[in-house]
Amino acid sequence: MPSEFLTFVPIIISLGLLVGGFIAFRQGYKQQMGVIEERVIDALKALNEAQERQIATCEKEIVRLKRVMNTIQIALKRRGLTIEINGDSITLIDNQGVSTRTMQINITDEHDVIPKDKV
Repeated sequence: MPSEFLTFVPIIISLGLLVGGFIAFRQGYKQQMGVIEERVIDALKALNEAQERQIATCEKEIVRLKRVMNTIQIALKRRGLTIEINGDSITLIDNQGVSTRTMQINITDEHDVIPKDKV
């Protein structure tokens, strides 16, 4: 009987090592996944904060551009011109000569700038 038991000892030890290795691997895997998940969450939070700052900056720029547009409209009105913006077109009305000119708004790359000599 003891000799039969001794033949199973290496098998029992091997199974124990296999089960222990599997448990250790799972714990390591779970721990590593937790670390990766934490890093992804931190990166997404940073991205979200950056986008919120960009949105705030864009909102301020929109307000500024609306003020500039209103100032231009007032200045043109003082010179006898009215500017109307309707969707994709701008209409310039000469109140004195009763003439109008309508132009389509050209949508180009946001970084395109009209040279000063062409204005």
